[in-house]
Amino acid sequence: MARQSLGMALKCPMCGASVAYVRGDPLPPAFPFCGERCKMLDLDNWFSERYVVGRELTDEEQATADVTDMSRDDLVGLVRELQERLGETVEADEDDGIEV
Repeated sequence: MARQSLGMALKCPMCGASVAYVRGDPLPPAFPFCGERCKMLDLDNWFSERYVVGRELTDEEQATADVTDMSRDDLVGLVRELQERLGETVEADEDDGIEV
């Protein structure tokens, strides 16, 4: 008996491109996105607070999710990594040009 394909064509949540998936196969690395660029754009939307959680966070959730506890160097590094992954030019001056 031939293996029956249980393939699905899903849409990338960022750009709407088709993302092929066959049940039982490993998920693509950027799943459910079509690629790394859309995955990083989505992450940037969360970091930029264009997406928000639909309810107030509990104190415990807030304590573990608060990026204000990150050092400035860690935040700058995160911003630079996102910019590089998105192919954007990182402009830097003596104060590194990034406001946190």
